[in-house]
Amino acid sequence: MNIQNLDYSEYIEIGEGVYWVGYWDKEVGLHCNPYLIVDGDEAVLIDSGSRNDFTTVMLKIMRTGTNPSKIKRLIYHHYDPDLCGNIPHIESIIMNKDLKIISHSENNIFIKYYSVRSPMECIENMGLEYRFESGRCLKFIRT
Repeated sequence: MNIQNLDYSEYIEIGEGVYWVGYWDKEVGLHCNPYLIVDGDEAVLIDSGSRNDFTTVMLKIMRTGTNPSKIKRLIYHHYDPDLCGNIPHIESIIMNKDLKIISHSENNIFIKYYSVRSPMECIENMGLEYRFESGRCLKFIRT
């Protein structure tokens, strides 16, 4: 991957089934960095972005060929609005009855103020990992 020639207006596949679906605000110099991981008929979205990023993020998710209803988990590193602000919009588009939000228990206290319907899971109660139905595993490392 030649990072000097990346087109940030499109999703970027960074590994098998792993996509950057974010936004680069050149004027401000900030990146919104959500990642979509697709594994068969299941997907997770990491740090979905702010309210203003919703349209860009969702459009890029759909451009990967992923139906939003395949997303079963929303994962958040922390609770700042640039990562969590669009949760209500994301939830309303996904419309998956199995959708859950994953984060650390300290974050979930605040994330619940963004979420309108999804139950929350704490990474510590999950053994610090999430397993896809295929067996593929995401490991959470506290820093």
